Amino acid sequence: MIITDNVESLNKATLLPFSFARKFFILAYVETNDIVEVWSCHETPPEAISEVNRLHGPINLNTISSQQLDEALKKSYENLSGDAAQVIDEYEADVDLARLLED
Repeated sequence: MIITDNVESLNKATLLPFSFARKFFILAYVETNDIVEVWSCHETPPEAISEVNRLHGPINLNTISSQQLDEALKKSYENLSGDAAQVIDEYEADVDLARLLED
């Protein structure tokens, strides 16, 4: 199990829509080198990781405990704007990502 040393990035990992991240136990953040940092746990389906890789290109996969991931999910998304347009955009993206995984 890899525990990330970059907690700051983990707490800002909002690349994925919240409902997708929560449903599939996965977080993603783009570092300055354009490599997507992805955090998952033993509950993350491999298809979710593949989908993030397909959508965002090269990833660096980190495995953390489900407790750490749950905590990071809460911290990462707690300060997002409640803007209605953003909520609609995230909802539409969630539906598309979840639908792709079901197909």
